[in-house]
Amino acid sequence: MKVKFLKVQKQTFIDEGRELTREEYERLLAAARQSGRKRIYMLMLTLGSTGIRISELQYITVQAAKAGRTEIRLKGKSDPWFFPKSCVDGF
Repeated sequence: MKVKFLKVQKQTFIDEGRELTREEYERLLAAARQSGRKRIYMLMLTLGSTGIRISELQYITVQAAKAGRTEIRLKGKSDPWFFPKSCVDGF
């Protein structure tokens, strides 16, 4: 018989003091949009509205956004992922 070690995450959520407030997030989006930096704006909108990790960002492409879905493959598993309407509308 073999017993496998169970990994337990120590902290489920980030400390609230390190999170952006909704107002801070919207101010960052507005600043990116007003400065004409569409790529930064779309990046922040995607991260903020989807909750994906930075390491998953490589699967977010213009082609995937236009299609409305992508396949995210990390840690030996593959998951279909669908874009929120707010992200698709930008394309």
